[in-house]
Amino acid sequence: MDDIDDDSKLKLVGDISNVTNKQTPVINADKFFNDEVHKKIQKVVFDRYGILYERKRGEFSDGLSNGYVGKYQILKRNLFFRIYYSSNGYINIEFRKKLFQQNDFSFFKFNNESFDRFNIGYHLYVKLWRGILNSKDEFNFNLIRKDLYAKLYAYNQMFPVGEVDDIDNNISIFDDEWGLFLADKVEKRAEMKIIKTKGTHQEKKFFNEYRYFRSSNFEKDVIDWFNKRV
Repeated sequence: MDDIDDDSKLKLVGDISNVTNKQTPVINADKFFNDEVHKKIQKVVFDRYGILYERKRGEFSDGLSNGYVGKYQILKRNLFFRIYYSSNGYINIEFRKKLFQQNDFSFFKFNNESFDRFNIGYHLYVKLWRGILNSKDEFNFNLIRKDLYAKLYAYNQMFPVGEVDDIDNNISIFDDEWGLFLADKVEKRAEMKIIKTKGTHQEKKFFNEYRYFRSSNFEKDVIDWFNKRV
């Protein structure tokens, strides 16, 4: 190893990562973990925000099990991209499967503003999920998923120069605005269904949130609405 250059060393590490590991199977996504772009993301996210971007599965597991780091300091790679893209307005992209494995950076920007939006989005995401998990109400993970990620962009638009510490104070204001947004769409979007009640056969409107959140209209509606609130 001492006799070869850095590029050759990186290639060797990459080759090793592609062979079968006898203890943990190597999946296709693991082949990309040593790419320079992921190393750069890991450095920026840690240096600026103290968050550990897990570019390789389980790389921080020892630190977690030994109590050196908390679970909310470690961010799995697919979740990182979902939060990054949705916080920066690419809500439909975050809905794709296996974002890390796609290794596509067409919409990725290495600038402070994009990363700062990610950071706010990440802390808001943690807060929202904690609220969901602590709720006694039943909820549908598939229903809430795109709705939740869209809120990361919407919040960043409402508070473009916000700080993490401001989230607790701003969340009620944001919830009110989100409620107004949905109320407006209930009256305007085609995801509204007309059903007839039994017996009287009277028509009653029913808004199908699941269908709306998954529609192509949803991203455009969120961006249009919250861009006007800036």
